Amino acid sequence: MKIPGDFNPWMKPPVCGRCHDIGRLAANPDHRGSVVCPDCASRRDEMFREWRLKHSPMPAIEFTDLSNDERTIVEEWRSAGHHINECLRWIEGRRYDPAKDETFLAHARIEFKRWRFLKEQTK
Repeated sequence: MKIPGDFNPWMKPPVCGRCHDIGRLAANPDHRGSVVCPDCASRRDEMFREWRLKHSPMPAIEFTDLSNDERTIVEEWRSAGHHINECLRWIEGRRYDPAKDETFLAHARIEFKRWRFLKEQTK
């Protein structure tokens, strides 16, 4: 159910459309007690992994851009059964430093000033 004014532009659809990722359903019409969701109970981790791969942006780096240490980490992860894009996204996130990103800093400063203004208005 959508609430007016409660729109989150980064919100993605739930993985399980039946329980909305809670993992449990009401057992009775009067909502007393709950049961495990039959759609996602047995394959919950697999569903979340598929959802992440489908809804996440592709990594900007490639395997050839990695250092030797990062390549060994990726090879270990791949041998453990992880998808290559998951590994590259993790390394990309590890490399990212928001303190050096000027567009992020400009946006963060504007949001901080807005937050401070609204906080002072509610006093």
